[in-house]
Amino acid sequence: MGGNQTLVRDSGRAAADSDFYRTFFNSVTRDLFGTVGVNPDVEFCSTTVGRASGAVPSGLSGRGLAATAVREVLADLPFGAAMQNQDAAVHRISAEIGRYFSTGRQSGAPESIELIEPVFYRGLNAFSVGRIIGDGSITPLVIAFSNSPEGVRVDAVMMSRAEVGSLFGYARSYFHVDLPVVSAAITLLRSFMRASPSTSCIPCSARQARQDRALLRPAAAPGGLHRQLRSRSGERGLVMIVFTLPSHDLVFKVIRDRFGAPKTTSRADVMERYQFVFRHDRAGRLVDAQEFKRLRLPRDRFMPDLPASC
Repeated sequence: MGGNQTLVRDSGRAAADSDFYRTFFNSVTRDLFGTVGVNPDVEFCSTTVGRASGAVPSGLSGRGLAATAVREVLADLPFGAAMQNQDAAVHRISAEIGRYFSTGRQSGAPESIELIEPVFYRGLNAFSVGRIIGDGSITPLVIAFSNSPEGVRVDAVMMSRAEVGSLFGYARSYFHVDLPVVSAAITLLRSFMRASPSTSCIPCSARQARQDRALLRPAAAPGGLHRQLRSRSGERGLVMIVFTLPSHDLVFKVIRDRFGAPKTTSRADVMERYQFVFRHDRAGRLVDAQEFKRLRLPRDRFMPDLPASC
C-alpha cells in the first residue's frame, strides 16, 4: 500500500465486541427455540456492559497526504479498477482536503490519512471512512462514491463534523460493512459526532443489547422506580401503546392486537409497513426501531396505574 503505512491490530477483538456477539447469539436462539420471555439456559442474560474498546479500528491504515498517497487509496479500493477517471478523482480529493485546511476551518496542517480498510456501503453508494491527522488535530474524512454507466466516481469529500454526523445519524438507514472490530469503529465515529442521541451510529445488534439490559434489570434493584415502565404522556394511540423508562433514553412501543374505530387496518398490516421501512431509507419515515418478539415482562416492571391508562 506504500507510503507511511501502519496497521493496527486489536488483540481484544472478542472482548471488545462481546455485547454484539451475545446479542446475535440470543437472536438466533430465540428464533430457534421459540423463546417467550427469558430463558437463561439458552441465552445470555447478564445486565452488565461488556468492555468497550478505546483503540482505533483494526485495519486502519495510514498514508502520507500527497497526491500519490491519495492515488494509492483509490487503487486499493475493491472497485478501484472501475474508477471513471482516476486522475480527476485524485485531483478532486487532494484539492478539497487542501481547500478545507487553507480556509482555517481546521487548525494545523494535514500530515497523513488514516482509513478504515473495509468500505461502508448503503444503497447504491460506497463510503471510505477515516480521518486526517494534522499538527495537533484530527479531522474526519469520508469519501463518497457512486456507480454510473461510465464507472465509479467521487460524489463528495466530507470533512466537517456536521456532514459526517448527518451521514451516520440515527435518521439514516444502516450501513453494510464487514468490520474486524465493531466497537473500535464506533469509538472512532463517535469522536466525530457532535451532541447527538447516545444511540447514534451504534449497530442494531449493539443497540438491542442496551435495550435487553434495560428490560432485564429488576425493578427491585437500586433506583427501581426509574426502571418501571410508564405510559408516555400525550394522546392515547389507537394502533400502539407507548411506554417510557425514566432511566432509558428510548421508548418502547407495543402494537395492539385489535384497533378501535376509525382504524380499519390490522396488526399484520402495521408490521408489513414497518418491514417496508426497514428495507428502505428511513429518512422522513422513521427515526429508528428494533423489533422484539415474544417478550414477557413481570407486572412489577410497570407502574401500578399503567394497565388502567392503556
